[in-house]
Parts: sequence; structure tokens; C-alpha cells
Amino acid sequence: MARSAAALVQGFSTFDPALTVAGVIFDRVAGPSHYQLLEDALASGTRVRASGYLPRRQDIEIPERHLGLVTADEASARREASSSKPEEGESGNPLRG
Repeated sequence: MARSAAALVQGFSTFDPALTVAGVIFDRVAGPSHYQLLEDALASGTRVRASGYLPRRQDIEIPERHLGLVTADEASARREASSSKPEEGESGNPLRG
């Protein structure tokens, strides 16, 4: 899947020549070794650099539903989850400037 992410980044970075993609922040990364796979794939397949990652966290995950349809109870849970923010530096891999 890391190479698929690199292919996606390559597509976005070359789609519009007027746009410069300066970096990528990966989301829902399982940990440092997972991030290393993503970073290596990006470096070998694109000119875009990896700028860091956000870890996978079940406590702030919002479940996906087909067509986005949710029940009233799920809507309330989504509002609570979206108001939760990770603490600064919590990812274990600070985002690079």
C-alpha cells in the first residue's frame, strides 16, 4: 500500500503544472516502521517529500458509513469525536517544517 500512496501523490503532484506540492502528511499511520515504508516509497517514486504523519487513534476515529448515512446516535458521537484534538507532539514523529 505504501507504493499506492506514492502513486496517488505522484498523480496529484503532476496533474496541475501550476501547482507545487511541497510535502505530504500521512494520516492513520500505524507507527514509525509503517511511516518509514511510506516515506521510502514516496522518495523512490516522487519528488515530493514526506513531512510527517498522524498516528492511527481509535479514540478519535470516526466510523465511515455507506453514502454517509448516520443515525442520530452516531451523529452525536461524530460531533464529540471531531471536537477531540490530539495533544501537540503526540504523534511520535513531529511534523517537519
